[in-house]
Amino acid sequence: LFSTCLEGWQQSDTRLSGHSSPIGAIACDCVGRHAISTAGSDGVRLWDRDSNMVIHTWATSSRFSCVAIDSAGEIAAAGASNGWIEIFPLEELTEPTRGISISTEAVLAIAINADGTLLASGHADGHVVVWSLADVCIVRMLRAHGGIITWVGFELGNEFIVTADSDGFLCRWSIAEDKADDSLRTGHHDRVTCAAVHPTAGYAVTGSSDCTVLVWDCESGECVKSVQIDSAVCWIGFVPQDESRVMVGCLDGVVRVVDTTSL
Repeated sequence: LFSTCLEGWQQSDTRLSGHSSPIGAIACDCVGRHAISTAGSDGVRLWDRDSNMVIHTWATSSRFSCVAIDSAGEIAAAGASNGWIEIFPLEELTEPTRGISISTEAVLAIAINADGTLLASGHADGHVVVWSLADVCIVRMLRAHGGIITWVGFELGNEFIVTADSDGFLCRWSIAEDKADDSLRTGHHDRVTCAAVHPTAGYAVTGSSDCTVLVWDCESGECVKSVQIDSAVCWIGFVPQDESRVMVGCLDGVVRVVDTTSL
């Protein structure tokens, strides 16, 4: 099932230096323009991916735990441990940032849809909130899970969001109908640490501390494939320009590439 196992790979000569604290989260757009990163209370930095230089730094008093950026690299957001969400305009860096919050529950997962109109935030109390970025108002508030939300993402078309939690559950939600499209599904025996939704094919993948990667049919909510990994899974994502393959970052320091066409 593994098309590649990147073990003992060489470190790149490219380094993006700017933070003075450990990196907590990073996100990149889909067009190769920008990356955004945060390092606790060290602020949020916007990077130019051509020059690998810091374009802008936002000094903040919050400790951010997750970041997101839209596909075009025009707007970004960061979620903090105190429940605060900061929205950063990337086209006009002189514009002030906007802050939103509904509770003091930590924001542990955050996502922006493809066209930059909606934001979803996942909270430590199991709630997921969908926001309109145009007027910074709540579109939906979902009592999504009993466990801590560990991941949230939009499906293509903005009609559904997919959420995962610390109890190993995955759920697909209809934003318009304010309800789960199907019952909560579980296939993992430990917390879901990461997930990704395929941009066009209608399936999602999840990684877990139980050393498995699961492939889900988004429409039916069924787990269709399971892949055993030799280590706990820390990060997962589709390979750019080759979305039939999934990169899996593991606790043992190895990045494995799973070819989903062979599943």
